[in-house]
Amino acid sequence: RPATRRGPARAPAPPAPGRYWLPDRPPAAAQWHSAAQPPLAAHGLWVAVLVLICAGGLTLLPPPAGKSTTYVVSAAPEDHATPGVAEPTLTPTPIPPVTANTEVGGYRMTLMALPSLEGDSLTLTVTRALVTSAPLTDVNKVIFKVTPQDINGGSTSYEGTRSDVGSPELSSWNTKDQIFSLDGAYLVTAIVQRTQSADVKGAFRLELSEEKGLTAAAADVVDVRVTTDPSPPISGTATLILTAVDGAGAPIEGATLTTTPLMPSHAHAEPVTVAGPVAGKPGVYSMPVHFTMGGGWLLVFDVSRPGHQTVKTDASLDVIDPNATPTPGGAGSP
Repeated sequence: RPATRRGPARAPAPPAPGRYWLPDRPPAAAQWHSAAQPPLAAHGLWVAVLVLICAGGLTLLPPPAGKSTTYVVSAAPEDHATPGVAEPTLTPTPIPPVTANTEVGGYRMTLMALPSLEGDSLTLTVTRALVTSAPLTDVNKVIFKVTPQDINGGSTSYEGTRSDVGSPELSSWNTKDQIFSLDGAYLVTAIVQRTQSADVKGAFRLELSEEKGLTAAAADVVDVRVTTDPSPPISGTATLILTAVDGAGAPIEGATLTTTPLMPSHAHAEPVTVAGPVAGKPGVYSMPVHFTMGGGWLLVFDVSRPGHQTVKTDASLDVIDPNATPTPGGAGSP
């Protein structure tokens, strides 16, 4: 059958509401698109917007858990200083002095302690509490023995300088040094050494803290005298004979002596041992000890007894090493 002529091509019908057609395509290939499905250019715009939103959201998320290093950048402080006006200098609040009193052997001893950044000061004043007590005219020197009570640091002794108070009935000595290096408790034993009469000893417990400042109170005088078997002591196992006495020299019975042998120069420490009482000898205790090597040893004693506060004191001991090689040239060597 002969082909039938259909007349010229007609343009597509107008789009329905909400639809459009792509003008860059020929009419024959024109396709209708819904407004809910934009062209590729519109898709790219929406993708860019979504990327920006996601990037902003990530910055608001908390950091991941786990080990990490955080760097904090702080703004530089603003300078509020007034030109030509000096800024005030902050100084620590000074701690007021404290005093404590005790009576020993007919004498009244008063200790005044004053901590300071320029040097801590200890002042001992002694007066006769009894008219029968001999005047302190034979004093050789006064020693302030300071023993930390919270650590096994050993004692430090300071010699006092006598002050002229203008009265034969009153004597005073003072020392100034960096004494209270740490907060904590200290036992200050004031020893008045005399040439004709017995020494006079008084003890004071000082406690230094940031909250309460410095406090002072009278304390027990505890002295531990050390002898060894063999004597002098040699490296290896030896026996310590410990005699505990109070400030008047009377034996201290019924006490527990916990002993810690230390060699500070070599950082050696032997096991802590409790010394046992020796039968028939009041105030005498004994214990074995092992000295690993010759040299200077520090023996720290914690003396506790019912009704009394535990007191930490110490003694030094030189131990001989029989196997040590003698120094060439002997004592005359430079």
